[in-house]
Amino acid sequence: MTNQLPEKILVTGGTGFIGRYVLKELKKKGHKPFVFTRNITQRLEEDLKNEVHLIELDLLVTDDLEAWIIENRPDTIMHLAGATLHDDQTGKTCHDLNYVATTHLLNIARSTGVRRVLLLGTAEEYGNQPLPFREDMESKPATIYGISKARATAFALSQFEEHDLPIVILRIFTVYGYDQPTQMFLNQLITHSLLKKDFNMTDGLQKRDFVYVEDVARAICKAMTAQNVEGRVVNIGSGRSTSLREVAATVWKICETDPSLLHIGGRFKPVTESYDTEADISLAETLLDWKPQTNLENGLLNTIRTMKSDLSS
Repeated sequence: MTNQLPEKILVTGGTGFIGRYVLKELKKKGHKPFVFTRNITQRLEEDLKNEVHLIELDLLVTDDLEAWIIENRPDTIMHLAGATLHDDQTGKTCHDLNYVATTHLLNIARSTGVRRVLLLGTAEEYGNQPLPFREDMESKPATIYGISKARATAFALSQFEEHDLPIVILRIFTVYGYDQPTQMFLNQLITHSLLKKDFNMTDGLQKRDFVYVEDVARAICKAMTAQNVEGRVVNIGSGRSTSLREVAATVWKICETDPSLLHIGGRFKPVTESYDTEADISLAETLLDWKPQTNLENGLLNTIRTMKSDLSS
């Protein structure tokens, strides 16, 4: 395994939740990546603005995408962009951003001699299957988001098999941490707890494999240089599942919030939320020399501490 990342790195979705942590990790390693964003005004931390080449480009505008990649020929592409819209009723947004944009990107990258392309998959590609989820399991997605990601994974693997495109797919489980999207369960839970507001949630019996965002960023960077990993899908999770009601109780305890404000069972649970997730991460340990460094309690403490600081400033 090498320890040095390639010189010319392209990151799509670098201004997103996971992307910003990846940029911080790249900064530590002394790299100044090219970063695609659909909106050049999207917020980026001050200490990162001068550490990246920020480029406004829509991945669905194929001509612009092709022109940039052909001209600049990045060594490595970290494809982190995509839609996570679970309320995308028609499926068009997830289809366009998660599948169509990915196929465009891979088709263009194939002709440039790129050294490695990394894609982000999701635990939702597994659907409702026995735990823990292993990479050799069949994809059985039950959500629009999961279906779009599973199609992207299948296409990417076909490009490896048919054209030797150096693909690595990290199948990410439930990522959390400071600055996560506001519609995410943990963001809403912590915000309500800190503000001492009523919070309605499902019965919370469903379990999720929560993985801290800084650990995910480390895994992504390790996947860029790991050997014997091309053409593989690798789970990135904590390796254990925790019920949402247990997480809610932990957050309420850390924030010292009145228990009467937490209403477990106060919201209907959709069928797509009823199954559990848990990753078998043995392949990540073997191929990437990676394992999570932050357990759930410490990750929640870090997240709550920073969110509390924001609210008080």
